[in-house]
Amino acid sequence: MNIKDKVVLITGSSRGIGRKAAILYAEQGAQVIVTYCKSKEEAEQVFSACNVHAKAYLARLDVGDSSSIQELVEKVKSEYGGLDILINNAGVLTEKLFAEQTPEEIRSQVEVNLLGLMNTICAFLPLLEGQDEAVIINVASRLAKKIVERKAVYAATKHAVRAFTQSLALELPPYIRIYCFNPGLTATGMTNYQGADPLQVAQVLLEAGKETLGKKSGEDIDVDELLARVR
Repeated sequence: MNIKDKVVLITGSSRGIGRKAAILYAEQGAQVIVTYCKSKEEAEQVFSACNVHAKAYLARLDVGDSSSIQELVEKVKSEYGGLDILINNAGVLTEKLFAEQTPEEIRSQVEVNLLGLMNTICAFLPLLEGQDEAVIINVASRLAKKIVERKAVYAATKHAVRAFTQSLALELPPYIRIYCFNPGLTATGMTNYQGADPLQVAQVLLEAGKETLGKKSGEDIDVDELLARVR
């Protein structure tokens, strides 16, 4: 897909991978909708960086709140009339033994990482269906395919995102493609800045949106494997 002038919504784009990806998409001429839940100041910085290259839009979005999602749908519909690329990047992680996690911590991970993603797709689907072609990218994790300790709830949500992506690919019309994006450990605030350079991960996320990776709808995009090939 040629992303110049395409409307791209990235959830959780004030920090980390989402922040880097928003700027990369804008540098290639995409009209990026920058969203944040709490970190407005950081989101404003991303918005300004994007707006240098192409028209950008800044909005608050809490994917755990259906009314917040619907409010943004109406804004995007009014401002752009449609949506070309939806990147579900927002996520939360509580890294503890399962027995140590509170009900609130468990619920938050499920509500944001899984239900929030599903509700966002459901709400924006009519805007995606109105385009000649559209792309949905669900940011999961390598933990969607690999099990580790102290991340049981997080891994469960990402396994579910992967299964949901594969199943939804069978239901969507052929002009809407959907992919499961699986980064490994990435140096963001979520991981205490350990792991791969988020810019490199965001560059793969850019190529995923441009559909240059040779993947079929519903398939995995395993970031670590792709980065290893270019090292």
